[in-house]
Amino acid sequence: MMTKIIYTGVARDLARKKEFLAVHGFELLSVPLIEIEAVAFDESAFTGLTWLILTSQTPLTYLSLVFLSHKKIAVIGDETKKAVEKLGLNVDFVSAQPTKKALVQGFGQIQAGDSVFYPKSNLADDFIDRQLPNVTSQVVYQNLLPKPAAETLKMAVKQAKTVFLTSPSTWQRFKASLPDADLTEFDFYTQGITTQKMVQKAGFSAQMITKKNPE
Repeated sequence: MMTKIIYTGVARDLARKKEFLAVHGFELLSVPLIEIEAVAFDESAFTGLTWLILTSQTPLTYLSLVFLSHKKIAVIGDETKKAVEKLGLNVDFVSAQPTKKALVQGFGQIQAGDSVFYPKSNLADDFIDRQLPNVTSQVVYQNLLPKPAAETLKMAVKQAKTVFLTSPSTWQRFKASLPDADLTEFDFYTQGITTQKMVQKAGFSAQMITKKNPE
């Protein structure tokens, strides 16, 4: 019998994550704590920049294929790399670890002063902007909490005490939505190391799920 797990990621990934989590012995219970909303911006203002940095695959939704095809592309994470390649484009740099720190360390060695466009969400910090030269960042989408999420989550935790956190924002929103809950009752799993470390820093255990785990 599979263990029910609360999936907190965006709805667009539901089918793929359902299959992925089933391989690990989990039955997905969807409670999206992320809703993506586009932000208007002028793509042409960034056409002259050499590199494109992607810390997630979400910005690909808001950038034209023509724009992307004229950029060298640096990414964090295998899923983002695959999303770029699915568009028929090449990835020129992949960080050794799926973290901004690893990207900055590795990319900084090959950047050679080239200009960089960094599309991001309204929740993104300015770490990359501060650590790399010649970076122009632009918020191209908002990461929002769906209106019914908090109430839906309160009902879901009555059915499951295992949670799959897909990003730092889902961890923050999970805690905020359940202010009176005893979080020690939950088993936390994460999609990436950044979220895992954030949960652990708060004093809770968290295991990162990867495709290699069952093997």
